[in-house]
Amino acid sequence: MLVLPLTRRRRNGVTFVEFADFGLCDYLRAVYDPVDAPRLAADVTLMGRVAALLPRCDVISLTKLTGDDPVLERLFSNARSARMRVSAYPVRIGTDWAEWRSAKLDYGFRHDLEIKRRRMAKRGTPAFALVLDHSEIVRLFDALRNFRAQRFKERGAHDVLDNEAIFAFSRQVAVDGAGGGTARTFCLYLAGVPVAVMFGLVHHRTFSLLLVGFDLTRYRRLSLGLLAIEDTLRASIEAEDTIYDFTIGDYPYKLQFGAESMPLHERHIVRTLRGYLAVVGINLVRETKRILKPLVRGRRRLPSVALTANDH
Repeated sequence: MLVLPLTRRRRNGVTFVEFADFGLCDYLRAVYDPVDAPRLAADVTLMGRVAALLPRCDVISLTKLTGDDPVLERLFSNARSARMRVSAYPVRIGTDWAEWRSAKLDYGFRHDLEIKRRRMAKRGTPAFALVLDHSEIVRLFDALRNFRAQRFKERGAHDVLDNEAIFAFSRQVAVDGAGGGTARTFCLYLAGVPVAVMFGLVHHRTFSLLLVGFDLTRYRRLSLGLLAIEDTLRASIEAEDTIYDFTIGDYPYKLQFGAESMPLHERHIVRTLRGYLAVVGINLVRETKRILKPLVRGRRRLPSVALTANDH
């Protein structure tokens, strides 16, 4: 069985067929049992049968690909492929927290985090927990949404949790996955009050961090985001995960925690002249932003210990 969850959308007069993630997912791919990959890739009729099912469009646009999907590459072998502007950031973690932390985190960074923890302790008793209670998860998601609202407002950016359907969906995934271990909701409490909330998914011993929020109103200088990330990394090691994935987004703090850049790719299949011109425009914008990005980042760089932007 092969599932391609696609949607047809029209933007700026161009009709696209693309994955139906609506900006929510960090990685995209075809859905199938990996055991079936050789059979699917070897089926010479599959490409034609899938092409016949697709609706009319100008461009088939497949983005946020990790480059390890042989079936998708077989289906769209005539695609124009390019590396995306953004990357993902997985961390290979060890089995001993103290040993891994000492080996992977720079001494100065570790020292800064320890100073922040002492300062935090002066504001109240800190407590970090994996939350399993359904009613508490619901309460924490409200706090998460409120924490993020201020941060995204300051950045002048849109938060996916502003969409009620996405918020309700994510919260339900957190509640449903708590008991079975497919989702984890963490909270950093200070004097019994939530000050940072972290949410992610677990699959094949990989924890993928998806949503982060922390209290900037009262604790802006404590780097709560960094402290909570460190706590979740420790929890991942204790849960015997092998990968802690920061997912998509290029931010320096991910490298500070030992992450390595993993390139993402996009593939475009042109079907009309209008689609060809659209792909040329997409490539031009992408490469221009790629050139300008280091220059802009250099001018905006802040002290490294601050979690300056929440990309999740």
